[in-house]
Amino acid sequence: IEDIYDFVEDEFPDAGFKGTIYDTDEREDLVEFEESKGKIKMRFYDYDSKSDFEDLEDDLNYYFGSGLSTYHKNFGNLKADILVDEYDYDDEIYITIIVNTSKYGDEWDDVKDTAAADEWLDDIMEYAYDELDEDYAIYGHVEDSKGKTQATFQCSFSGRMTINWK
Repeated sequence: IEDIYDFVEDEFPDAGFKGTIYDTDEREDLVEFEESKGKIKMRFYDYDSKSDFEDLEDDLNYYFGSGLSTYHKNFGNLKADILVDEYDYDDEIYITIIVNTSKYGDEWDDVKDTAAADEWLDDIMEYAYDELDEDYAIYGHVEDSKGKTQATFQCSFSGRMTINWK
């Protein structure tokens, strides 16, 4: 990359220099680089964090994807599928919660936008916030089986949580 930078700098002295190395098989960035004050800064993506996100996703589904009647009896047998993705920046994650309204629509109607549902979402955010080794901001939404957004939520770097029901 430094040789390429030297060539570009010689040929185009006023041009900026930044880019990525992209793995076309895995469809993901491997390295991000840019020139800053005459030096090349490179950032290598940490694939261990991807396994951390997969582990977090498994944990969230295990603890918060079923057995929700502990929050309120009206949750009944409601089930949810929880997905964790990297967000636009390395210090942010995005959580999608898909509530199974095809089987448990009545249960969801009884609990959505209640204190019990807020507590459930708070626990999901708090668990994710506590499990991540580094400070992450958490963004996400709850959707029904048809993909309609039911609520959005976020947890700031400092741990402040907000939920907005639609």
